[in-house]
Amino acid sequence: MKKGLTVEQLQKGQDLMKQEIIDYAKEEGLSNDNFMPISDGVACIEQYLASLPRVMWILKEPYDDTDEFGNPKGNGWSIPEDCFKIDNIDWKIRSWQPIIYSMYGLYNNLSYEEMDSIRDNNSMANVLRQIAYININKMPALTHSSQSSISDHYQEWKPILFKQFELYKPEVMIFGGTLDYFWPDLFGKSLNPIHQYEVDNHYYLSAYKTENEVLVIHVDHPSARVNRAHYVTSIIETIKKFT
Repeated sequence: MKKGLTVEQLQKGQDLMKQEIIDYAKEEGLSNDNFMPISDGVACIEQYLASLPRVMWILKEPYDDTDEFGNPKGNGWSIPEDCFKIDNIDWKIRSWQPIIYSMYGLYNNLSYEEMDSIRDNNSMANVLRQIAYININKMPALTHSSQSSISDHYQEWKPILFKQFELYKPEVMIFGGTLDYFWPDLFGKSLNPIHQYEVDNHYYLSAYKTENEVLVIHVDHPSARVNRAHYVTSIIETIKKFT
């Protein structure tokens, strides 16, 4: 376990954060009895704290069911609690697969080529339980989001997001198509560029170090239609090299 964080403290903090997300949505007029926030965080606090390094993924927004008019709806549930149950994770979700491969390879010291196919080894998805999984927008949304809408949601949820960063204290922050929203407020000029991963004129990854030695990684959203082998390899190799 890392000094300064205990399972009990982080579990209590996460429980309080879940309630704070609910309260914040009500105070800001974002929710009602039939449209509640979808909370995020860590499924297994003990595994997260034991991970070398602690990794947080920052994505855009969750999606739920839609009503008869095609608008998102949802009645309050938790991604780590309800979606990341051990041996019962829907590995077929496209945006989760690159995360699974990259984190499984990282924590098991395997390259993309050395890993099983998740179709043959569904238990690989359990690696999602030991990372922090954070969305900018906490309200139910659709499967596709516009840049302008995410920018608005970032402004709405910024106070909560910053509290989550402080709560989980990640050593690696992977922004899946989301770094631009945070850059002016969170990093400004304090990020030092250290690495880029390019193949065939496509930049799969850019990496930075903060003043506090946190590794910040910018990649495409995991649902992006890019070469998966390069996407996963860029993340594994960068984290290994710079942590």
